[in-house]
Amino acid sequence: AAAAAAERGRKVGLLHQESLLRPLGKDRRIRPSVLEALHRHDIAYLCPSDEFDTARLVVAERSLWEGRESEYALRHGGEVEFGSGSAEPHQD
Repeated sequence: AAAAAAERGRKVGLLHQESLLRPLGKDRRIRPSVLEALHRHDIAYLCPSDEFDTARLVVAERSLWEGRESEYALRHGGEVEFGSGSAEPHQD
């Protein structure tokens, strides 16, 4: 979805955050295909402490945002959309 938005000319950023409801128990790397898409589509890779503004915020899982908003430095002016949260961690 991020790559498709970038292809439509949108400025896109991706922030990876582990779910507190489903801790992985060990450090996991981001999939190489995700890193390639970030590079290919000029998608910004963000950290929770990065200050940025956004008009649209899409969060994969509610537990990553609701009640935790103050943990992030972002400012947003629109509604927060929640995805399915069904993304499975990569095993490599």
